Amino acid sequence: MKQTVLIGLGGTGSRVVNNVARELQKRNININDGIVTCCVLDTNQSDNDLITASGTAIPVIPTCDERIIDQYLALYANKEPRRWCPYSTSYGQESMIDGASEIRSKSRIAFMDTMATGKILELQNAIEKVFHNKPGTAEKVRVLLVSSLAGGTGSGMFIQVALWLRKFFGERQSLATIRGIFLLPDIFIRTIPNVRDNPRKKLYHYANAYAAIRELNAINKVVKGNAKLEKPLIIDDLFDSNTPNAKPVFDNAFFIDDVDAGGAAFDSIEAYEEIAAQIVYMQLYAPMQNELISVEDNLFRAFESNPEPVYGSCGTAKAEYPVDAVAEYCALRATQDAISEG
Repeated sequence: MKQTVLIGLGGTGSRVVNNVARELQKRNININDGIVTCCVLDTNQSDNDLITASGTAIPVIPTCDERIIDQYLALYANKEPRRWCPYSTSYGQESMIDGASEIRSKSRIAFMDTMATGKILELQNAIEKVFHNKPGTAEKVRVLLVSSLAGGTGSGMFIQVALWLRKFFGERQSLATIRGIFLLPDIFIRTIPNVRDNPRKKLYHYANAYAAIRELNAINKVVKGNAKLEKPLIIDDLFDSNTPNAKPVFDNAFFIDDVDAGGAAFDSIEAYEEIAAQIVYMQLYAPMQNELISVEDNLFRAFESNPEPVYGSCGTAKAEYPVDAVAEYCALRATQDAISEG
């Protein structure tokens, strides 16, 4: 099996990775042994506790601390977070321990703190195991990030985490393909009543996804040299538009929406999280993964000359049993048999 790193961001991403970990356990595939690495990051302590209590033994890395936003802004004033962080008095008093509260900037602040305080070492130590078999190097590692883009945590830190991973593997001169699978807002609006019935929450979900994808698109355009900037684009110590030969944030990005081209949809968020887990399993661990990689490489090579970034979509599907047709058939056969027997 190829060396893989699977990371879940936020509540949704964490649950998806946890589902994958359960599937791996069923198939007697060891986790975090230097071949298969799984871990999750979240700002919500309650969600972290639930993953820990599930018994899958995947590392849970909290990006939260018992500080309010004002304290973070004061602590990192030298990094000028006020340049990109919207502010109000009430926002400044919000605690990080309760999660991102559907506010992307909270998650970005949280991950900035995770790097600065050394908590990122937990993630680093988990991933370092891929180098244990071959000190100082590793085979080409497949890295996959899973997250919702509707809430605050995943949509706020998914770019930072991917850039951190680029830096991590680059410093070790190790090849890594980084891809992301992201769940879009309509999934949550369809399946969660307090989101569907709350106009403000619906707006937050759409705004988070729009802003997240727009930022990803903008950075990819900078990398491709298709953007004219009035001033350098700098993200923490992870990305600088002045650096030549920068790599894209993700090699491939896939999005899961609530209805596929054939009109299939589900009624629970758990169903979509399980679909996402199945997609992850197919991409990283299924027996046909090598053939899949070859097909994808050929497919994406055809788009290399495209000046715009290219994204893929992961659809949902369901099997509908033709109950009425089967019942009618059985009734007709029974009638036919009864008549033929007199």
